[in-house]
Amino acid sequence: MPARALVALLLVTAVAQQPAAPTVRVLVRYAAASEDEAANSGRVAVAIASGETKSAVVWEAACRVGAAADTVAPPTDAEQSWTFRIDLTRGADGGVSARVRYRHATTRPGDAPEMSRVLRTDGRDELSVDALSARTDCRYDHLRVTITAEAVRGPR
Repeated sequence: MPARALVALLLVTAVAQQPAAPTVRVLVRYAAASEDEAANSGRVAVAIASGETKSAVVWEAACRVGAAADTVAPPTDAEQSWTFRIDLTRGADGGVSARVRYRHATTRPGDAPEMSRVLRTDGRDELSVDALSARTDCRYDHLRVTITAEAVRGPR
């Protein structure tokens, strides 16, 4: 085999054997509930790879709760919202983890400061944020936002 062909074959083999960049799916779930009403819930999924920063937002407006991925701004009529910026980092165990930076904003001055939490990508580590509804006339009185992260397995 000519030397050039051997080098090309070795390069192709090396590239094919490199592990794919880690990909993580972050699930942002929300639920609005009261003692008398069943939960009104939903979720958005954010897929993120190494080196990326993604975002999601959950909001309450006019007694409705919604969410969107790949955006950092809630609708203009939102009475309160939670914004999330997510990237990948190394966890305490040395594995890939999702770093979630989040902030709760309301129409009142003095929004909460940005908080940060690192989630393991096992799907069981959970960030939970609770709040009361911004209004007293809604059919629900309590809001909960939960975030989990799970590793996405690539093709073998």
